[in-house]
Amino acid sequence: MEWLTTDAQKTAWETVRLINAAWLEGHFDQFDELFHDRFVIVGPDGTRYAENKEAAVESYRDFTRRATVSEYRESDGRIDVYDAVAVVSYRYDITYAIDGQSSQENGRDILVLEKHDGRWLAVWRLVTAQAT
Repeated sequence: MEWLTTDAQKTAWETVRLINAAWLEGHFDQFDELFHDRFVIVGPDGTRYAENKEAAVESYRDFTRRATVSEYRESDGRIDVYDAVAVVSYRYDITYAIDGQSSQENGRDILVLEKHDGRWLAVWRLVTAQAT
């Protein structure tokens, strides 16, 4: 990806890719190494959907219990790194079904990562979704 120009950007993006692979493949135990204990998930209106690692893992688990994902793509990524903080923003497109009802959605996922002991941990996430 041409927008990944520094090692810090590349390792931050790899963390995001690991997060997405973990929930898509149902490997929720991997979140322990990817999420900060106080990880927060926020909706576009400011609603806090999760305020710690356990609640965040449960929100991912709940979605995958209900939904069958048939397609997921990431594009248009940007990463700004400030010493031990990285802000990762990318577009996503997803197709999934819940109770036989198919849905398509796109939006932006924004994650704030903080470096702890040499590795990036997700500390904050905002998802803006639009049904298509």
